[in-house]
Amino acid sequence: MLIDNIYFKGHRCFKSEWAGFDRFKQLNIIIGRNNSGKSHLLDLVAAMCDTHPYPKDWNLLCSGTLDDEFLQKAFPSNSTGGGLYGDHWHFHGIHLRMANIEWEIIAPDTIAKVTFKDDFAPKIGLAEDNQTASIVQKRIEFIQRTLHKAKTPITGKIFKRLSAERDISPETARVQLTLSPNGQGATNIIRRYITTSDPEFPCEVIQNDLLEALNEVFGCDGQFTEVIVRHHDDKPPQGIPNDTWEVFLGQKKKGPVALILIRVQVETNNPGPGGDSAKADGIRREAGQALKE
Repeated sequence: MLIDNIYFKGHRCFKSEWAGFDRFKQLNIIIGRNNSGKSHLLDLVAAMCDTHPYPKDWNLLCSGTLDDEFLQKAFPSNSTGGGLYGDHWHFHGIHLRMANIEWEIIAPDTIAKVTFKDDFAPKIGLAEDNQTASIVQKRIEFIQRTLHKAKTPITGKIFKRLSAERDISPETARVQLTLSPNGQGATNIIRRYITTSDPEFPCEVIQNDLLEALNEVFGCDGQFTEVIVRHHDDKPPQGIPNDTWEVFLGQKKKGPVALILIRVQVETNNPGPGGDSAKADGIRREAGQALKE
């Protein structure tokens, strides 16, 4: 069973109020004021990717739909006893198919409460007698002890956090692939996938998967046909170190455009009219013109 939505509290600015995700999409955008907790929501995303228990100071509120795979683990066929009459699957599990449930996790692997949503009656398939309530409670207990197997759509995925000051700039070639929160290492990773003959790094990851994601992000603002890496081995453009690689995006009827232009930081106390400050301003003007075109 996949978790449809998830909320948490007990974490930094979400100490007493639930915050989280109503649903999961391939592309998710978090919008909010400064210091409203956007980065803290990424802590929840990171925890969802991990296969280890959530931090012990968090409370989680989850919901999902009981599917056959989950129910057959909770109510195995040819299994009896445990306070339930008859075969667990045919007398109980099969009746709970596609029921929507909600549960709260108050500590790692500790389920506090399970409730059925949308007015679903968990007593379905049971005869009305003085044992009905206790059997319903047993059904819930069987579900409850299996809920640790429920996963989110991103469980087991690799989580990489990029800071707001990310800088995908020209880099020297390295065999070792690392990615820092500020984006350093991204150029080298793209270069390796595009240029290497090692089958472990297929270029389709960049030319298909990454390109498709970039086009989805840019939308109508720009569509690109390929990802290109160029080696600045002689007379690189102003402000770019020699012997570095840079990432470009190809467009129809246009030349390659740098994925992101270098951000120039000048630390000059008294820049003259022709000094570093003027040089940096010139690069920024060129960057702005390139983006407009």
